Amino acid sequence: MKRTKIVATFGPAIDDDAVLLRMMDEGVDVFRFNFSHSDPQTHVRNALRIRKLARESGRNITLLQDLSGPKLRLGDLPDGTLRLSDGEEIVLSPSPSNDDNSKVLPVQFARLSSFVSPGDRILLSDGKIHLEVFKVSGSDVYAVVVKGGEVSSRAGINLPGKELDITALTDKDVRDIEIGSEAGFDWVALSFVQRASDVELARYYLKISGSNARVVAKIEKSSAVKRFDDIVNVADGIMIARGDLGLEIPMEELPVIQKRIIRKAIYKGKPVITATQMLDSMIHNPTPTRAEVADVANAVIDGSDALMLSGETAIGRYPVDAVRMMRRVIEEVESSEEYRYLSSRPEWEREIDESVAYSACELANLSNARVIVAFTFSGMTAINIAKYRPRQMVLAITPNEWVVRMLGMVWGVKPSIANVLESFEDMVYLSRRRIVQNRLADVGDRIVIVAGLPLKIPGITNLIHITEV
Repeated sequence: MKRTKIVATFGPAIDDDAVLLRMMDEGVDVFRFNFSHSDPQTHVRNALRIRKLARESGRNITLLQDLSGPKLRLGDLPDGTLRLSDGEEIVLSPSPSNDDNSKVLPVQFARLSSFVSPGDRILLSDGKIHLEVFKVSGSDVYAVVVKGGEVSSRAGINLPGKELDITALTDKDVRDIEIGSEAGFDWVALSFVQRASDVELARYYLKISGSNARVVAKIEKSSAVKRFDDIVNVADGIMIARGDLGLEIPMEELPVIQKRIIRKAIYKGKPVITATQMLDSMIHNPTPTRAEVADVANAVIDGSDALMLSGETAIGRYPVDAVRMMRRVIEEVESSEEYRYLSSRPEWEREIDESVAYSACELANLSNARVIVAFTFSGMTAINIAKYRPRQMVLAITPNEWVVRMLGMVWGVKPSIANVLESFEDMVYLSRRRIVQNRLADVGDRIVIVAGLPLKIPGITNLIHITEV
C-alpha cells in the first residue's frame, strides 16, 4: 500500500463517472478543482458528484479547492493572439490607445508601472516570452522583446523577483470560498502567497463561511521562499507550485529549494504537495519521459506527502494511464532499499503529544509492529505520527467525517470513521477489527495504539499501547 498520495486535477478529460472510478481504482486520493478555470458552480456540482461516487463505492476521497489568486494577466487582444518578434518594442498599458507606433498589449493590472524599472525582466505566457523594460511613463511600460513568440489574450505576466503589495485573496477568491463551502472542500489552496498574513486572511474567510477546510499555502513567489519559515508556521499544508516558482527564481535553484521546502514542511508536521509538470508529456503521449519518471521518484524520496497531476488529468489524452504510472513509480520507490523513511527527533521542550507520536514510531520499529493506530478527534495525532515517517501504515480512527476526508492527503495515513468509544478496551477491539478489515496486518502481528485518556476529551494524546491482532 503506497504512502505517498496522488492528487488529480479535475477537467474535461475525466468528466465521466466511469473514468473517475477507474482513477480512484488506480490510486487517486485527492481531486483538485482549479478555480482559475470554469465557473465556480460547475466546480461545486462536480465536487459533490465525486463525493457521491466515492461514498457509493466505499472510498474515501479528499477534495481540494485551488483558488485563482491575483495572477497578473494581459487583457483581451483584438484578434485573440499577437506575434511578438525579437528586438521589437512594445507597450504594456492598462488603458491602451492607438496613438503609439509600438505594439500595445493591454494589461489587467493598473499598477504594473509602479513595480518595474528600466532593466527589469517581464515574462509572458508561462515564461515563453521574455521582455526587458527600457522606459516607464505614467501607467505605461515600454519594453523590448528579448525572446519572442505568439502571445494570447489573458496570458499570464510574471515579474521575477518582485514583491507586490497586493493581497493573496481577490474579491473573486472570497466569493469562491463562500461558494466552495457548499461542496465541503477539505483543503483550500491559496495562490500568490507572499507572507503569513495572507494565510491568516484566508482562514478568516473560511471560518465565517462555516468551512472546516484547511489552508494550503502555494509557494510560487520568491517572496514566499524568503518568508517560508513564517508561512509554514501558520499554514496547514504547503504546495510547491513549481511552474510559477520556476519563473520567479533561477531555474538551477529550484531543485534545492524544493528539497528544502519539503524537509521544513515535514519537520513542522505540515502536509506538502509537489506539483506541476510531473508527467507533463503524458498530456499528449501514453508514456512519460525517463526524466519525468526520475522527477516523480525524487519527489517521493524527498518525502512529499502528495504528488499532483495537473494538465495530465484535466485535459490530457491519457489521464488514467498517468495516474497508473505515478502509482507504479511511487510503489516501486517506496518498496526499494534506496527509500529511507525520514525521521526528525523531537526536542525535549516540545509538547507531550509530539513526544508521544515520536515514541510510538520508535516503539513500532523496535517491536516490529505492522500498524500504528491513532485515535484522533481533529486529525492532529495522525499528522504528528506521520511527520516522523514511520515504516508502518497509520490507521487513523476518528468520529468526524471531515477529519477522515482531510487526512486523505497526509502521507501514510489511512483514515477510518467510528463513533466515540466508551472504554479503552473498546478501542483495542475496534483497532484489531479495522486492521483485519483493511488487510493491514495478519492475526498475531503486533500493533501500536496511540490515544488520549480520559476518553472523549479532544486535544489529549498521552497513551501508547502495544498489543497483537
